[in-house]
Amino acid sequence: MKESKKKIVIAGGGIAGLSAGIYGKLAGYDVDIYEKNPVAGGQCMGWNRQGCHIDNCIHWLTGTKKGTALRKVWETVGALEEYTEFADCDSFYTSIKGDLQVTLWKDLERTKVELLELSPEDETEIKKFVEHVKYATKCEIPAEKPMDAMGITDYIHMGASMADMPKVMKEYGSIDLEEMSAKFRHPALKALFTDYLPKEYVASSFLVSYASIVSGNGEIPTGGSLAMVNRMVRRFRQLGGNLYCNMPVSRILIENRKAIGIETADKKTVLADYVISSVDTMEMFRNLIGKKYMDAKWQSCYADNEKYPLFTL
Repeated sequence: MKESKKKIVIAGGGIAGLSAGIYGKLAGYDVDIYEKNPVAGGQCMGWNRQGCHIDNCIHWLTGTKKGTALRKVWETVGALEEYTEFADCDSFYTSIKGDLQVTLWKDLERTKVELLELSPEDETEIKKFVEHVKYATKCEIPAEKPMDAMGITDYIHMGASMADMPKVMKEYGSIDLEEMSAKFRHPALKALFTDYLPKEYVASSFLVSYASIVSGNGEIPTGGSLAMVNRMVRRFRQLGGNLYCNMPVSRILIENRKAIGIETADKKTVLADYVISSVDTMEMFRNLIGKKYMDAKWQSCYADNEKYPLFTL
């Protein structure tokens, strides 16, 4: 008698839920995804309004360079395909301060030349910034396997591939963008480093983001967020996965501290061998499983709104 496949039920059809569902199908499981909205995608979504397209998510997509580990992940889940085209964009972004416009170009040398022309008095900080962006271009997200499955050889390989990142972290890893901005004298350069990401962000994250654009590993897929989600949905369904939209999960069913299924908002019970929650963690702890399962670390994070601000509830 043929043994039936084990089943995975996923709460939430955003990028995480779709990715988990696709990998579940590739591993041989039956997979159902339950999404509360009319379409999948979660925060990775776009809308058409009065002749304009509003993209809620993709400023750039890290992992677009062919041959990188993250690009292979994106291709596996269908977010990118072999011949996916990217927007023709030659810059990271442009900051406007009064009558001045300052641009961080994809061409890093052009950025350095223009910043030095604008503010010769900031030469030391400008050159240091450019030098460390070059270091950060070698930073690639380790995506061959989960971090908790990595062995000593994997860590050695990762360290070798990101040999210059310690220099970036030493210089910019312990300051935020407001502190970085204060190192510059010219008001347009001060604005340049605080008007794209929140000023409280760690400065090294800004450098790594810009470096992904410079290295060609951070592009914007044509069609933006919506097109990317649609590719993933198509991939999931081609593999035989079931996606149920307009179907909120009201709670995760638990017996003996083990998840055994879900209950939907219309009181439908769906049993499963494994349950994956890919919703906001506060939604999970508040409604799906209850705060009694929140460990001390999570409790301390959610109790300190100033240090750990909540952007979604």
